[in-house]
Amino acid sequence: MYGEIELPEKSILLTIDDGGKGTSKDSGNYLISTLEEYKMHGTLFLITGWWPISNYESSYLDVQSHTHELHYENIKGCSHRSKVNCISYEALVNDLKSSIEVVKDTSSFCFPFYDYTESSIKAVKEVGFKTAFVGGFRKAKRSDDKYKIPRFVVYDSTSLASFKNYVN
Repeated sequence: MYGEIELPEKSILLTIDDGGKGTSKDSGNYLISTLEEYKMHGTLFLITGWWPISNYESSYLDVQSHTHELHYENIKGCSHRSKVNCISYEALVNDLKSSIEVVKDTSSFCFPFYDYTESSIKAVKEVGFKTAFVGGFRKAKRSDDKYKIPRFVVYDSTSLASFKNYVN
């Protein structure tokens, strides 16, 4: 995104959201063992207040922020899907700073439920994140907004045919 390196034409960035559910040492650790078995690298966007970062130690896994304590949706009285957009700007900045204290990195951030506003993007920039990811179901391009990088989302229900279509 910053033109610092050239990637092969058919490159994939493997990203995982949240933590827990088979990804950590406390819940089966399928993620790390799979990455290590296939010598693949991935980025975990961790909810840092929910899961200890020590559960994700691997040279094949980069841990980035997915908020500290804001991964909630459908907050009563809020018209946005994500709690990120339902709290004060100051509270959001404080949560992002708490998450950064845990991951010790500001390379990238992923908006919970891919829900963002111009205000939440401003907060992500203010605390120093260099990039942010959203949904979008399309391939990212170097020309994309660095704070709205699209991704294909793969769910348990995603068929192998759909997955192959995403990566081809």
